[in-house]
Amino acid sequence: MTKDQDAEMSAPKVFISYSHKDEDWKDRLCLQLNVLGMEGLLSIWDDRQITEGNDWYPEIEASLNSCDIAVMLISAHFLTSGFIRSKEVPALLQRREREGIRVIPVIIKPCPWQKVSWLSAIQGGVKDNLVLSGLSEHEQDDKLSHLASRVEDLVAEAKSTQPKPAASTTTPAPISENPIQIDQLPTVAGKFFGRKKELQMLDEALSNPDTKVIQFIAAGGTGKTKLLRHWLNNKQAEGTINNRIIWSFYSQGTTDTKQVSASPLFEAGFKEFGIDPDQFKTDEDRADAFADAVIQHQCLLVLDGLEPMQHGGRGMDGRLKDRAMVRLLKRLVGQSSSTNSPLCVITSRIPVYELADKGQAVKHDLNNLETNDGIQLLGSYQVQGRDSQLKALVEKVKGHALTLHLLGNAIHCQLDDELQKLDTLTDWFTDTSNTDRHAFRVMQQYDIWLRNKQGEPDPELRLLYLLGLFDHPIEKEVLQVLWDQQIPELTQGIHKAQWKAAITSLQDTHRLLSQHPEQTHLLDCHPLIREYFGKQLKTKHPNAWQQAHSTLYEFYKNLPKKEQPDTVDEMRPLFAAVAHGCAAGLHQQAVDEVYWPRIQREDQYYLPRQLGAYSDDLAVVAHFFTLPWQQPAQGLTPYWQASVLNWAGYGLRALGRLREALEPMEAATETFSEQENWEESSRNAGNLSELQLTLGDISSAIGSGQQAVDYADKSEDVFLKMVMRTAHADALAQAGDYAQALVLFQQAEQIQLERQPELPQFYSLQGFWYCDLLLEQAKGQASREAKNKGIKVVQERYSNWEKWRTEGDPLLDRSLEYLTLARAYLALEPVQLTEAERWIQQAVEGLRKAGTQDHLPRGLLTRAQFFRLSGDCAKAQEDLDEVYELAEPSGMRLFLTDYHLESARLGFAAGWQTEKIQQHIQQAEKLIQDTGYHRRDVELGELKERLV
Repeated sequence: MTKDQDAEMSAPKVFISYSHKDEDWKDRLCLQLNVLGMEGLLSIWDDRQITEGNDWYPEIEASLNSCDIAVMLISAHFLTSGFIRSKEVPALLQRREREGIRVIPVIIKPCPWQKVSWLSAIQGGVKDNLVLSGLSEHEQDDKLSHLASRVEDLVAEAKSTQPKPAASTTTPAPISENPIQIDQLPTVAGKFFGRKKELQMLDEALSNPDTKVIQFIAAGGTGKTKLLRHWLNNKQAEGTINNRIIWSFYSQGTTDTKQVSASPLFEAGFKEFGIDPDQFKTDEDRADAFADAVIQHQCLLVLDGLEPMQHGGRGMDGRLKDRAMVRLLKRLVGQSSSTNSPLCVITSRIPVYELADKGQAVKHDLNNLETNDGIQLLGSYQVQGRDSQLKALVEKVKGHALTLHLLGNAIHCQLDDELQKLDTLTDWFTDTSNTDRHAFRVMQQYDIWLRNKQGEPDPELRLLYLLGLFDHPIEKEVLQVLWDQQIPELTQGIHKAQWKAAITSLQDTHRLLSQHPEQTHLLDCHPLIREYFGKQLKTKHPNAWQQAHSTLYEFYKNLPKKEQPDTVDEMRPLFAAVAHGCAAGLHQQAVDEVYWPRIQREDQYYLPRQLGAYSDDLAVVAHFFTLPWQQPAQGLTPYWQASVLNWAGYGLRALGRLREALEPMEAATETFSEQENWEESSRNAGNLSELQLTLGDISSAIGSGQQAVDYADKSEDVFLKMVMRTAHADALAQAGDYAQALVLFQQAEQIQLERQPELPQFYSLQGFWYCDLLLEQAKGQASREAKNKGIKVVQERYSNWEKWRTEGDPLLDRSLEYLTLARAYLALEPVQLTEAERWIQQAVEGLRKAGTQDHLPRGLLTRAQFFRLSGDCAKAQEDLDEVYELAEPSGMRLFLTDYHLESARLGFAAGWQTEKIQQHIQQAEKLIQDTGYHRRDVELGELKERLV
């Protein structure tokens, strides 16, 4: 090996990723980089160096794995290259995440790169991400020369430091060679009639790149699932859908008593996509990764029966409860139009609120069957009668598909196909506008028919009762556990052959069971059938109901191999154990044996805090309530009743469901106070104060803050005495009472000094609050010197935090520290934008990963200010839009006030029309008056003067 070759081998390697259609740009960059290459400072690799005849992919793979820095030449050709997207980009992003190599995108031609999540999060190699093709040739060479001259420094920096956190740590999954096939949608008994309009709508939506989501909205039993199953079967026969994820939430209604999570959907998808789910720390990260994989694989996504994830109560308008689902749909709707855009199909009983104003989301109200289609459906069951009789029956039930299916089969099996024999039955019909009640009337007749001469349930009826124990399809092996238990009035005295015959009878004769062709081990039926027969079992045979659920509790409790499972997926049997234990009335036992020691690992709160699974945790906690978030189960001791209220409030708040969190937090505080548990009373009152503050009820927040201090002073907990004074002080500061707030902060810091002399100043959230007040005071100083002096105090505090930081510190704490420093640099005169940028990016991404929705707007508002001061009004607007999307549905009125104030400032910077700026100022003024947010009085006055 020559000296030159040896130098080249040891020099840092630059990998150039590009589309061959942009080869001229690659050559121009190489020309600049070769200047450094000739000096032995680096070596350059692109795929044109592959020797003819060699196996090209191993050489590319080797270079991807050995390069020190990568430059991506971004264009539409680059972003639509299958090889680049499936091989080069994932490999480079994985090494960027794990090893810290630098990946530098350079925008060479106009393209919607901002909409590509992994790309928009990476700092570009050209300042302001200028598009090179729009510059003069001289300017292009200048930018490429500048990039080349910095490459060596960037390589050195990448080796010595960790990269800044990116907006998403999601690594795009490689395109799978095998088709993605997840299909949970059952095959519903009976033939398909009508729905030509809806079938055409689905076909058009599938082929139209501008349609991202289509919703079919209808009551239960209207035929939504039947429609989708028929269409999907047709598409499968045509071979037009290669990748599909068909998921059902198995709804039994749209009540707010039901809590479900999106994580089982994500886990199943990640398994198919080959993505490690443990790399994601928050629900949003999981949603982003799932959405990116769906888009990349061009997957048809069907979300059937979405209503358990929606608020069905009055005034909630079908808003989604699960923030991960909100994030997923937002990403899917936000795709740029392209021929490869995947389609999402939703069925629900109520429209999704978050899709209401989205032009790329279509909503269609699915009506009941047309009269002629209903008559054909009855005819398919060999129902005999005059046309006028058939027509009258269809109109009587208003064309309700499930009712007609049940009626047709009942007439065929029980009434010898003769329609007129319906008149011989007890009055099973009542005129009602609620069409699914008609279906229940038919089920009531089945409850009569499926009994022996002594009135005891036949095996078929008992099997329907068993299915009513669940709200989802159930494995035959689980039913075997119940059969083996020989439960009186349910499974006792029924032999194995009789169970098999009952399954066949319900499936083939009565056609009450749904089938899953690829999962023959499952037994399933329509959700309304499960609902009806479950209620019948509970009311008519309460002992059997209780014993069955107790049996299932023991079965699921003992199913995990580990006493304390490590992942959400490993915990799912424990979730089921809690559900069945509570259904059996074993609420306290479920807490003592499963939830507290095994799911939460006691006060570690492992499921939400360590795994970030707030939605899953809330779904489990809901079982401990008689009426969610209001009435804890009476089977719990008073202490645990207060505790579940506390858990519910904590989870709801973390999920951004702030208004819902208020009631359980207030109840928990009151209950602990009645028990004279001053520590828990203080903690809950402090949390309540923070929540009230976020919602903009500053007066109540001040009151709760004072209450938290009073409770803390009654306790022996010195830490609480310090913390609650800071919570009270922060509420006073937001009201503009800086003097009293400062007194409380100083009292609290004296307690901190005495408590931990080695850490004499606030840190964590308390440090953030105090520095927030100190910065506000500094900005109010008349002279630049006094102002900067006050800001320097805050910077010195950050230096102390940095010294005290330990590896196990919570991400939220570190992120708030970064945010404090970024705000300090933005407040200095002159403003320090370069330093501010470094810290604000880390702060925002840290707050995002921490998974708390009531802190993220703080970072976004500060970053919007940074972008405005930097002259990037478009990015400032993006951050403000996200603040509004977070704050408005949740009622975060203080953040909404800040949103309007910063929007007005942005309006002045961007040259908006005066009327638009004035609207933001007026809305901010109203919110300040409504909330008592007088901390912002000065800012409001300055904006009003500027407007004049």
